[in-house]
Amino acid sequence: MTHRTSPTTTASEYVALDVEATGADPQRDSVIEVGLVVFTRDREILRYTQTVRPEQRVSRDILRLTGITEEELARSPGFAEIIPTLREHIGSRPIVGQSVRNDIAMLDSAGLKLTNRQVDTFQLATALLPDMPNYGLSAIAERLGRTISDDDRHRALGDAEATAHIFRALLDRIDTYDPSTLSQVAMFARAASWPEARFFEEAARDLREAPLFAMPDGQASHTVPLELKFLAPRERPEPLRPTGKTDPVNIRGIEHLLSDDGPLAHVLERYESRPTQVTMAKGVAKALNDEQQLLVEAGTGTGKSLAYLLPSAIYAVTRGERVVVSTATIALQDQLYRKDLPDVHTALIEAGVNEELRVAVMKGRQNYLCLKQWFAHVNDPVEDEHDAALRAKILLWLGQTETGDRAELRLTTEEDRHWRKFASERGRCTPARCPYAASHQCFFHRARHLAANAHVVIANHSLVLSNAAEGRVLPSFERLVIDEAHHLEDEATRQLSFVLDRPALEDAVKALVRTDGSTQGGAVPIAAAVLGRVRDATAIRHTEKAVALADEMTQAAVQVGSLTGELFTRIAALIGKPRFGGGGYAQSQRLTGPVRDSGHFLDASMIWQELDYHLRKLMEAGAWFLQVLDEISLPNDDQLPIVQQRDEAMLDLMSGVDQLSSVIRMLTECFGEADRTKVYWVQRSGQIGAISLNGAPLDVSMLLNQLVYSGLRTVVLTSATLTIDGSFTFIAEHLGLDNAETLDLGSPFDHERSTLVYVPEDMPEPSHPSYTDYLNEVLTELLVATKGRALVLFTSHRALRDARNALKGYLEQHNVIVLGQGVDGNPRQLIERLRSTPGTVVFGTSSFWEGVDVVGDALSVVVIAKFPFSVPSDPVFEARSELYENPFAELSLPLAVLKFKQGFGRLIRSADDRGVCVILDKRAISKRYGSSFVQSLPPCNVVVGSSYELPEEAARWIGAPVAQAT
Repeated sequence: MTHRTSPTTTASEYVALDVEATGADPQRDSVIEVGLVVFTRDREILRYTQTVRPEQRVSRDILRLTGITEEELARSPGFAEIIPTLREHIGSRPIVGQSVRNDIAMLDSAGLKLTNRQVDTFQLATALLPDMPNYGLSAIAERLGRTISDDDRHRALGDAEATAHIFRALLDRIDTYDPSTLSQVAMFARAASWPEARFFEEAARDLREAPLFAMPDGQASHTVPLELKFLAPRERPEPLRPTGKTDPVNIRGIEHLLSDDGPLAHVLERYESRPTQVTMAKGVAKALNDEQQLLVEAGTGTGKSLAYLLPSAIYAVTRGERVVVSTATIALQDQLYRKDLPDVHTALIEAGVNEELRVAVMKGRQNYLCLKQWFAHVNDPVEDEHDAALRAKILLWLGQTETGDRAELRLTTEEDRHWRKFASERGRCTPARCPYAASHQCFFHRARHLAANAHVVIANHSLVLSNAAEGRVLPSFERLVIDEAHHLEDEATRQLSFVLDRPALEDAVKALVRTDGSTQGGAVPIAAAVLGRVRDATAIRHTEKAVALADEMTQAAVQVGSLTGELFTRIAALIGKPRFGGGGYAQSQRLTGPVRDSGHFLDASMIWQELDYHLRKLMEAGAWFLQVLDEISLPNDDQLPIVQQRDEAMLDLMSGVDQLSSVIRMLTECFGEADRTKVYWVQRSGQIGAISLNGAPLDVSMLLNQLVYSGLRTVVLTSATLTIDGSFTFIAEHLGLDNAETLDLGSPFDHERSTLVYVPEDMPEPSHPSYTDYLNEVLTELLVATKGRALVLFTSHRALRDARNALKGYLEQHNVIVLGQGVDGNPRQLIERLRSTPGTVVFGTSSFWEGVDVVGDALSVVVIAKFPFSVPSDPVFEARSELYENPFAELSLPLAVLKFKQGFGRLIRSADDRGVCVILDKRAISKRYGSSFVQSLPPCNVVVGSSYELPEEAARWIGAPVAQAT
């Protein structure tokens, strides 16, 4: 169908294109619909859409997603029949699309080869709309003022029309920037190989010239972000000061706030007082009043965030003290900051607390852009296209951001690697000499000031741990609440671990001496150049040595580069040849005694000794330059260029020396005298084959005690999964809280009424050769009977893919849509499909064991394919197991039970939910330890029965009409 609105114009014309297909693989899947819109910036010229008869069967999932029927496809033309029409409409016009390369590849595979210039609205949107959590077509369109109707969603023409709208709106957004910024963005975009670079060039040419951005203290800027108007100096907030009051938190007042007729009931819609929430809030209040350590297990539906925020806010406001709340996930941070704490504030005002509740979010230093580093290095030579892309994105973002937080940017892994040179960094920052800090423009120091002024500071586990281990980033505090506490041990392990790969080692050397460009670079040559420009006697005396030393360091850096490559080649030999077809898993080798005695390790160790010599010479040279620069006498005038150059050189030297010192320490730990409290291993990445050296602590409990809890008056740790068989012993020992008070609130839901736990007694154990066949058969019968509405949890990606591939075709013949993690979309997309599309089942692993929150009938069945035991060969787990007399009972089983409880918790998310948890691991009844899993659940209806009876029992329990597989 073709619609033309007006004659062709001479203005720039584009084609917005969208293709619907039987799948995402151009080599295997077929086009089923094409839609396009020919348009200019001002008007639409033509639109065309046509369904296409595919060469293969179309899955129920695709039919339901698009709304296209099999009958409609059957009477449609084949793709070859519409090629002439498509060529006519597309012509030589640029093709605009959302991830347009995918659509072009699909058309190419179908027989239409297009060489037109391509414009990707996804690429443009990630650069121009940096603060979006989701860059799907619908989300971008809605952000830019257009809602895609349900009828048009996932239809080719509707998506093409939305794409045209998005493109126009993004061009309008480009026009809001000043020409100088646009010119610089265009330069970086070209270096990044962005086809969209020309739009920035054209906009810069068409717009009038704008004045340069004024730097603080009258300095001239060589970069141009005109839109940094928000960075005008701001008034510093007053720091938090004690009120002098010592009254304890009123327990009865807490009960009133949480009562059915209390202030919270007036703030929250459909509020209902929950006894477990009241009990927890009183427990947290007591911990604050009595300066206790407290462990709280509070099941889903308790409302635990309000239960700890209310007493914490009252305590902080009343006394003028600070409470830090730490979470593991950004989603919970956002919920606390944007929803829960504003509700608490409103409730406190209604309760008569007139003091403003001040809240701040704080992250680690390297999350914030350093304006001084940015302006000093933005015009440095570009290292690669990823570096250029990062600079283009920062330029476009800088005029919009209020926080300078890199989480607002959509960065690739490669782009993120270059962030460090523009980030705030300890040792690099001198607030007294920084014009941005002096005028309260520095993002990091602004965040610190806001936190210093806040009653409640929201942080994450990573920051709390690094704050204690590496230096104070957070303002001082004595009260700490840790939510999602079941993640704390793993996060502590990560924070106190190291990973050293070849790029990281090379980056550390480059910070001091660069040898990969046409001119020398790095902190040492710059320091030598600064000394050469200083007329001070000390500098003159050292000039000759400085020049010679800089040359020596260049040669040393070249030698380091050669040795580094050889070292990592020898390290790789410890693991052996890559194993292909293994599902992308990492391969590792612990550096145990026998491994250290092997020929490969001894060869690598000899190379390390020579490498260590050159690395230490580089570090010593950096330290020498640092000392000499510190000794020279310069006029005490911050405006003199030479003073600024000296200060910049010293900061870069300090940073480089610190970075190289860390690398030397890591290598020494791996090849020298190993720390017996740590485990070391070599790892090969399953995706790209990168080799890395790794180290991690064996036990973090004592470290948590020393680094985090020491000096705190109150520590509250809470989660939905802290107990095993009703005991906190395991988690308390592993988190270093042996003497903590405990509060087990269980679940507020009536699981005996709502939940059926079914264990098929005739399933083989997972190690049996026939297990996979039985698993597929049982899943088939079950999911047909329940009409999907399920989440199936696996312990490996390979098992997930095998099951999805085996069942998808058959289940979709019975109107059950099968979606697999990592195959059919990202987790957010899959959960949204499960929530909104009837008859859907999601196969998930890893992240799907927790964080999935689907209320109602859409998720009525959770299947546990296997108990989630840790991988025995994982180096850290393996080393920790060796510390126990009975590692299975004392470590492996408790960890598996905690994760199993997380998976079970996906099922019942509200008091009205009803569901079935199916355990397809016979060890639940065949092994003595199996009872630990079931007994750790809230009281449920537990049935051990036949797999043949399972489908009918499950369907009956959730009230589904029983369907039979044929």
